[in-house]
This record gives sequence, structure tokens and C-alpha cells, in this order.
Amino acid sequence: MRACGLWRWATVFAAVGLVVGFWGCATKREGADRLAARTPRDAASRRFLNVDIRTVQPMADRVFREYFRVEAASANRWISRPVEVTRPGQTGRVRDVLTAFPNRRRRLAELWLTRQGPHVVACCCVQTQRLDTTERAAFDRERGDDRPTDTPIDRAGAGSTTVREEWVRIGRDRQTENLILSVIEQELAATRPAQ
Repeated sequence: MRACGLWRWATVFAAVGLVVGFWGCATKREGADRLAARTPRDAASRRFLNVDIRTVQPMADRVFREYFRVEAASANRWISRPVEVTRPGQTGRVRDVLTAFPNRRRRLAELWLTRQGPHVVACCCVQTQRLDTTERAAFDRERGDDRPTDTPIDRAGAGSTTVREEWVRIGRDRQTENLILSVIEQELAATRPAQ
């Protein structure tokens, strides 16, 4: 009787572990290249006093489209397509400083407007990401060891479906965030009558 109860509990715990494990892995992969910031504390923000949100929307849309191509947009939220970064910048990696071919980088941006009483708050988040596919493949735990035991015909080529891009977040581009918000603020100030 006791062994049967123990077996039942072991089965229940194993099933729960599998469900949680698969659910956690799926959500990590699905959201890997999306923005993580969804709250004002994770982004630069500006408060526009005594203004209607419908006044700020066209300005925010125009300014955001000047800097990024829009992938998805709603009435108060704009999400950009990934944009490759070609300008030099610090990545925090010795490999990128010493080699002639640093890792590829890209930026993803999101801008959203919220109403707070008679005011409008604009939040902007620009994430910088680095492509780490080669490092991930070199230290893949599923291979068992890191010795090159497979032949060239066994290795995955450039057209292989098993190689997938993995973009790792390396930080925010706060300068661009503040620049976008400043331009919106300047355009809004230009439309208001002088006091």
C-alpha cells in the first residue's frame, strides 16, 4: 500500500515537472527577440502636462517612424522592426575589440503613450542586442563534448534549419530613447501658443 502511494506521488511530480519544464522553455524561445520592457521604469519617459493624448499621437507616430521602421502599431503603441547597428560602439567584449569582425548588433524599439489624468506620459525603450549564434553552437551542451569529432559532411551548413539566430540583450540605447522623446516634446511645444 505504501509503495503504491509513493509511486503515485512520484508520477504526479514527474508530470508537473514536465509541464512546467516545457512551458518555461517555450515561453523563453517565443519571447527571445521581443522587447522585455513593458513598464515605465524600464524605459525613458516624459510627462506632457495638460495635453490630450490625441494631440500627441500623430507627433509620436511621425517621430518614431523617422528613426525606425514600424513592425506593429496600435493607437498608442509602436514597435519597430529590428535594425542592424553599423556605427561603432562599446559591446563590453574583448573579442569585439581584438578581432576584425565584431559580432553583429541590432536595435529594437518600442514607444507607448498612456494617459494619467489630464497629462500624457510617453515611454520609449530601445534595446541593443548582439548575435551570439556561433558561441552558442561552440558550447552546446547537447553535443556531449567540445571536440570536433564529426566530419564536414555531418556538420550543419549555412542553409541548415538547425542553426538559428540567437540575439542576446546587451543593454538599452538611452541616448536614442531620450532623443526621440525630446523631439516629440519640441514638436508639442511648437504647437502650443506662447504664454
